[in-house]
Amino acid sequence: MVTPLSINTNPESSSPSRRTAPGSSNAAPPFTDSEKEALELQKTVSRPLPPKKVPPAVRIEGDILELGVIFDEFELIRYIGGGGMGHVWLAQDGNLNRLVALKVLHTDKIENLEVTRRFRAEAQAVALLNHPNIVQVHAFREDPESRRMYMVMEYIPGENIRDRINESGPLPVEKTVIYALQIAHALAHLDENHIVHRDIKPSNILISPMGDAKLIDLGLARQFGSEEDADDPENVQFRSPATDITASGVTLGTFDYISPEQARDPRTVDIRSDIYSLGCTLYFMITGHPPFPQGNPLQKLLQHQSDHPLDVRLHRSDIPESLCNVLFKAMRKNPQQRYSNPLEMIRDLELVTQELGLQPKYGTGFVNQSRWIVPQEERFSLFQWNLLHKNLFWIVPLAVLALVLIVLNLLWTPAPEDVAIPAAPELPPAIEERLPPGNPWQP
Repeated sequence: MVTPLSINTNPESSSPSRRTAPGSSNAAPPFTDSEKEALELQKTVSRPLPPKKVPPAVRIEGDILELGVIFDEFELIRYIGGGGMGHVWLAQDGNLNRLVALKVLHTDKIENLEVTRRFRAEAQAVALLNHPNIVQVHAFREDPESRRMYMVMEYIPGENIRDRINESGPLPVEKTVIYALQIAHALAHLDENHIVHRDIKPSNILISPMGDAKLIDLGLARQFGSEEDADDPENVQFRSPATDITASGVTLGTFDYISPEQARDPRTVDIRSDIYSLGCTLYFMITGHPPFPQGNPLQKLLQHQSDHPLDVRLHRSDIPESLCNVLFKAMRKNPQQRYSNPLEMIRDLELVTQELGLQPKYGTGFVNQSRWIVPQEERFSLFQWNLLHKNLFWIVPLAVLALVLIVLNLLWTPAPEDVAIPAAPELPPAIEERLPPGNPWQP
């Protein structure tokens, strides 16, 4: 009879212990097949497990994410930036082998129903849009394990206008007009889809390596239905859950670029509010600071309501008057005195491009083009003619004085052929006799 086999679970032991019946020999019999299997099982159980590799954790404003963590097929590579609702990461798309931007909702916002609704509404708003100057959304998902909501967006390898100006100073006039015109086209596309951005500012405009301006971050966007179904309670078009967030005072906008009516009631604004914010952004691109740089947030809100910013020509002398007129009209306090839609602003900006000597890069039209304006070669543009015209009051007197001096010089200075040079006097004979032969003074 085979005695039972007991497995030693001590990892320091290398072989199982065998129990024999009383009075048996000390020599253990050979292992049976079942005993050999038990021996292999013991080796497997007692083998230490390899240490688990944990990727380095990155702590950002109290939110912890790990480099190398994978959301579905997206692997986090590098932290890009973020705000109050989520952080943006550069990620690798494992399926399509491309780089994307992953906007991940904050961990402490997962249980907040209002924030999650607004985050989903942002993805839905951007998904409706298809424009070269608006960042594209590829997907919106919720990770089932971590319950993290994230948005997969187009990755723009560039910098925003705020960072560029803070680093290099105000933009040249040509680039300022180009970027303003591209964002105005983006606003026109938003208006066509009944969407108001409500957070137009320099940090929400990215500049791609190709020189294109890209509008990002529709976290405060609000979409309206048509006039016919605006009062229909069963209208399926969302008027943005951001309305509830705004009403509860969670967010309002950016004080340096907010329109007066949005500061009073963000729920009733239309596209003219975005036009005002674009005017403030245009002011920042020209001067390097917002229209009202001084004061606390409350003081800035009051200044947007009643005060007028300083004329940009006090900061720079190369700003054409036509661009100043566009800026002044976009920043009117009363929305009815502003541009009623972005297309009107686009037409005036196109006139500025003609005055500056800019031309379309592709085709002959200006509508729905991404890289359609580039500076021409240096030439005497209409703006330079206007600049010359403004300074004629001192250029003309100087030119007349110079002409008079030239005429007087011609009249008072005799010609060389009219001037007779007298002959050199002859030396007395007594002096000539004393000069040595070959003397250069000897005639």
